[in-house]
Amino acid sequence: MYIPPTDNVISVYEEHEDSVYNVKWSTTDAWVFASLSYDGRLVINHVPTNEKYAILTA
Repeated sequence: MYIPPTDNVISVYEEHEDSVYNVKWSTTDAWVFASLSYDGRLVINHVPTNEKYAILTA
């Protein structure tokens, strides 16, 4: 029987001072994403290395 994975918080990013308006994954690096907040701040983040290994070895 297939049991779908549950959604869990992997990491919390606190670089924004306001609500996040949008998040997009990189088209060239699967471990990079950008977030844009209502205050206009753009933040580029990387998936933490330990989370990469957990995802790849699951």
